[in-house]
Formats: sequence, C-alpha cells, structure tokens
Amino acid sequence: MSVLLIKAVDHAHPDPAIDRQHCEKRGMVVNHYPDGYVFGEKMGLPNFLRLQVDLDDEELAALLAGQYEDDNGLPQGIPAADGIVPVLYRIRAYRVDIDNLPASVRTGLSNNGLSTALGAKLRPHLKRIRDNSVFTNPSKGASK
Repeated sequence: MSVLLIKAVDHAHPDPAIDRQHCEKRGMVVNHYPDGYVFGEKMGLPNFLRLQVDLDDEELAALLAGQYEDDNGLPQGIPAADGIVPVLYRIRAYRVDIDNLPASVRTGLSNNGLSTALGAKLRPHLKRIRDNSVFTNPSKGASK
C-alpha cells in the first residue's frame, strides 16, 4: 500500500505556460509515500489530501508523470541533432477526480484529509487531464 499526497486546491500563475508547466492543480498527485510514513503538519488540509491506495508501480508512476504532448495529442519538443528532445507541456498527465470519488472516500477526505480507496473504487477516478479519459494500465493489456 502507498499513500498519495494530492493537491486539494489549485496553485495558479498569471502566465498560462508557467501555470500549465509548474503549478499543481486540484487532484494532481504531488508524490506517493510508503504506508506508515509520518507526514508533516503542513502536508494535510487545507492544501493537501492523503489517500491510501493499493496501486501498482506502473499506476503510481503514471500519476507522477508529466504530459509531453499538447491537448491535441501532438508531441512537444525541441529539434536536436539526434532527434526531438521532449518538452514538458503540463506538470502532470493524470489527476485523481476527487469530486467524483465514492461518498465514503470523500467523507474521510473532507473530515480529516485522509481516506482509503482501493483498486476498483479508485481506478475509474484516475483521469488523463488532456481528454478526461480513465487511466488503463498497459501492463494489464490496455493502452494509456
């Protein structure tokens, strides 16, 4: 099991490119920690939520990965001698759809900023920011 530290509120910047590349938004996973990790007092409400999950390593990595294509799916990059160097378009490619989690999970999050969402309850709420599609794990036979 892991604990996801999730942004509870939007962080914003007036420049749209900086906002997209560097500002965490509500539902974005900031990091994940092992079960039993002792969180600091600022790693909770009102700025952060903590969600205990049973995701595999590939799912955790996807939640922390950046988006390197624009919102039309076109790769972003800088030409280089050996090809294209990818350029970060958005700080995270996926988010947790906090507002549509099951009521029991949302209740825990709103009461003390901590809840548990296991497997089938959580996976439908892992959404790609670009098109709001549900994350599917490539190692389990589907594609991202």
